[in-house]
Amino acid sequence: MDVAEADFLDVLNVHVTAAHALSRHVARRLLERDDGGHILLIASMASLIGLPQVSAYAAAKSALLGLTRSLAAEWSPRGVRVNAIAPGWIETPMLAQAMTADPARRDKVLARTPLGRFGATDDIAHAAVYLSSPAARFVTGACLAVDGGASIGF
Repeated sequence: MDVAEADFLDVLNVHVTAAHALSRHVARRLLERDDGGHILLIASMASLIGLPQVSAYAAAKSALLGLTRSLAAEWSPRGVRVNAIAPGWIETPMLAQAMTADPARRDKVLARTPLGRFGATDDIAHAAVYLSSPAARFVTGACLAVDGGASIGF
């Protein structure tokens, strides 16, 4: 209720318009190559499940998944794969600060994460390496949730 339209649009511009512009720029180069390539976008668990207090962010990251699928449908026949990663709760200084300030929230998040822990930044890096590697040569238009199972349901 308290998110101003201008703020909502700013969030969309940062997460969707910028990703589209960058993807378009990179795709021009990749489509010229004989061996194609891969574009990897970063979504969020907020694009997979409803989270309170982040409606603009969730809308932007959900739109990013639509962009991922549409670009994959358009560019994959020409050799450019497009995928996304949806990180969950990952150990970062920002997460540590938020969870230290609200232990009840930390307990709630961990209780709703089947693996029972926060992820490491390496977990996202390994997913990115996989999706960008020949091992994923038949994967396009996909979103890989790296969230300890948090998005499968509570």
